[in-house]
Amino acid sequence: MTDRNINVLNSITKVLIDSCNGYEKCVEVSSGSQLLTGEFVRRKTEREALVHEFQNHVRGLGGQAQTDGSMRGAVHRGFT
Repeated sequence: MTDRNINVLNSITKVLIDSCNGYEKCVEVSSGSQLLTGEFVRRKTEREALVHEFQNHVRGLGGQAQTDGSMRGAVHRGFT
């Protein structure tokens, strides 16, 4: 059961890392609007906190925490 939990948490962490990277890209392209930039930074910060929380939980279960996003997320950002 623990291995399954670690796998599920790492899978979610990977998506959260993709989200962080996506919001970082949004920050870069929204530099003309302080309102948008501020909102994207806030969302990125929230996702980063969740990433750290999930990583710590995985480590607490004795697993190796996910530290990279997915290839699919990288490709998606490349087209946006």
